[in-house]
Amino acid sequence: MAIVQLGAQGKVAAPPSPFLLELNAPDGVVLRLRDAEDRETIIPRHRLNDRRVIVSVDDRGLSIGAARADGQPFEPAVMVGVTISSLQTPDDHIVRTQIDAGGRPHVRLVRTAVLDSVASLIDAHDVAFEPQPDVDKESSDEGGVSQDRPTIASTPRFASRPAAAIEQRDWHRRGGYAYHAGHESAAQSGAWAMVIDGSASMRVRDQGEVARLLEAIIGITIAARLGGPESVGVTRLNGSRELGPDLDHDVADWSTLFSGAPSPWSQVTPAVRAAAQQVGPGGLVVLVVDGTPVDALDLVGWSKENPERIELHVVALGRSGSKHREALRWWEDELVVLAPLREAGHRLVAIDGPAAVADHPTELADDLYPRERG
Repeated sequence: MAIVQLGAQGKVAAPPSPFLLELNAPDGVVLRLRDAEDRETIIPRHRLNDRRVIVSVDDRGLSIGAARADGQPFEPAVMVGVTISSLQTPDDHIVRTQIDAGGRPHVRLVRTAVLDSVASLIDAHDVAFEPQPDVDKESSDEGGVSQDRPTIASTPRFASRPAAAIEQRDWHRRGGYAYHAGHESAAQSGAWAMVIDGSASMRVRDQGEVARLLEAIIGITIAARLGGPESVGVTRLNGSRELGPDLDHDVADWSTLFSGAPSPWSQVTPAVRAAAQQVGPGGLVVLVVDGTPVDALDLVGWSKENPERIELHVVALGRSGSKHREALRWWEDELVVLAPLREAGHRLVAIDGPAAVADHPTELADDLYPRERG
């Protein structure tokens, strides 16, 4: 018996058509079969039940996915996968490893494609497959499949996504759910980095609330950009300090954020500029700041010049007329100096404090990435 695991960004030779599909998911989840471009529904050749079908692949191709039977979005942390079995050799299986479907109305797991004249199955979850003509042939060799243990399918290269500093972790799920609850198809792969205000005013806030807020923002942005950040830096009196290695764990370690001497004031533009250079043209920098930084005018000026077309998302702790429940007079708006960021095409999101969204980040996700209408 041969078992091949198809993981993220993987590909594997497809079994001869027709083949058996078996959904690996909780009760209430059903298979969703579409053509390879996800434009029309594919009728299976034979339906054993909602979770086991026999399908044939024609010129339209096939996209294998899942959805809830009641049409509602998946609940948080629902894991979904699929097993594809050959009818000619029933003991041979291709297993698409389970993914977290939380918040999504449906998920794509695997789709068919012809690569180098070979019928193939490729990962279809949160990726746009871009086969490279010069992929090392050895890396895509499907020979040598173990009879005793699963084999990990080879991973193709993707031209649009650079290496990320932080891998997917369980603590990203809350933010990921908040994003997927209202954004079915808006995610776009791209480099991004985060800058966190390390000033004394940020440090005196409740550390647990600040950590949960930052984790929510990271989870939201990972979902929206289809990958982890290139860096996560916290500002210091002189420059900034990288937090990425402290966060790349099953439980993020935020102690570095709250240790050492804080900056007596919030100065963020140098760190934002450095992050912008790191992500490159068309990248995203996410800034989390307590109130208005002392160099706000420099930040606004840089955002308007912006020769490399960097996108800036600013999450600022403070009262602002655009979000506050009660109308504020202009001198009560604590973020009025940052308002020109919106005019320059960037996102400025004001929150009264970290507790307001730390545990309920859906509204924050909608502010950073306006909910799809249709």
